Amino acid sequence: MEQELVKVRARFEDLGRRVPELLSESEYPEEQVASTSVEAIPTKPRDDDTHYFDSYSYNEIHAVMIQDSVRTSSYATFILSNPQIFKDAVVMDVGCGTGILSMFAARAGARKVFAIEASGVGVKAEQNFKDNGYEDIITLIRGKVENISLPDGYTHVDVIISEWMGYSLLYESMLDSDKFLRAGGLMAPSQCRIMANLVEIPSVIKENVTFWDNVYGFNMSSMAKEVYDDALIEVVSADAVLTNDELIKDIPIQRVTSKNLDFSSPFVLTATRPGKAHALLLYFDTWFTTDGADVPSDAEPTIAKGEGDVITTDVLQIKARPELVARRKSSMGPIRKKSMSGEEIIKDGKEVSFSTGPASMPTHWKQTLFLFRNPVDVKEGTCISGRLHMRKSEDNSRELDAEIHFKVQHPDLHTKELTPAKETVVQSYKIR
Repeated sequence: MEQELVKVRARFEDLGRRVPELLSESEYPEEQVASTSVEAIPTKPRDDDTHYFDSYSYNEIHAVMIQDSVRTSSYATFILSNPQIFKDAVVMDVGCGTGILSMFAARAGARKVFAIEASGVGVKAEQNFKDNGYEDIITLIRGKVENISLPDGYTHVDVIISEWMGYSLLYESMLDSDKFLRAGGLMAPSQCRIMANLVEIPSVIKENVTFWDNVYGFNMSSMAKEVYDDALIEVVSADAVLTNDELIKDIPIQRVTSKNLDFSSPFVLTATRPGKAHALLLYFDTWFTTDGADVPSDAEPTIAKGEGDVITTDVLQIKARPELVARRKSSMGPIRKKSMSGEEIIKDGKEVSFSTGPASMPTHWKQTLFLFRNPVDVKEGTCISGRLHMRKSEDNSRELDAEIHFKVQHPDLHTKELTPAKETVVQSYKIR
């Protein structure tokens, strides 16, 4: 035993002699090793993009998006049902991913398609273009859209298509492509609306909060505290909704720029039934219009209740059933709409819309939940009013900061008038 102790002591003494040598051989200069001050340690410029683009380099995320039938069939239907827009057009696909939207545009008759992609999946997209015979029509451009220039003398495009919508709609911050759109050109989609309601979600609370109260007999509730600091991305069913749906932000993509997307919007939500409001829920509705004009304020998006409501085969003409082909042909007539003044407007083509709300079949965007630290008991007529602030995060431009201010007013039992609010609740969240 004594001999072993001597050997161990000798090893420690040798290590003590070697540490200075190891440090001097390290990649840091001597003065940096000796100092722990912030100024002495080299810092890299903040990088908001590497992780973001790396996450799009793998097949799994693209498979999820393409298999989202609401998302993919909406784009396919709009592109392939509107030859008057896409035939002989110059098209830009921002964040092309696997290139599927670029290939839809090429199939629809586009003269030239510029597919923009900053992640590693661009290599596979380029191969997809070749494998499908579109290499002469579709040109892949590697890089961020805000940093690129168009080749072959092109400066502007006729149509910009992009699946830029992130969680809560704004999460992915990709609306910096407007400089390439010619005057009178079209953005697809052309308009989005952020919507909100209150929901009762005991299963989400159990999974993310109360689960920690008793973990194999241990109290680990401290783990749940951070749940209230981050937005949750979940699928919520329509029967969880407690209130009306409220418009939070209307975004006319034809005109908006990224600097317009920091906003503060009021909301008034009224309970339509009794329950316990666990969270404010956000989702978005999306429209593809043929002329980029604003949709009427009372426009309702198409709600897909199930796979039967999502028609893809007739648009793609792949083993289409006769009744689906007939349905497609019947939808190709002129679009009849009313202007703000009530006059009827007739337009060519097919307009498309979809919703990511609880009333629709689930999409890969799901819904965004802001959990309340103190759930609110509501009865029919209870009013929750306040303001939602959203902005790009100062820490990471690919993330969002949100802050909710709200007050609760219950209806008087006898008069039904709203009683004064006792307090204003404020909560802050990260969307990342």
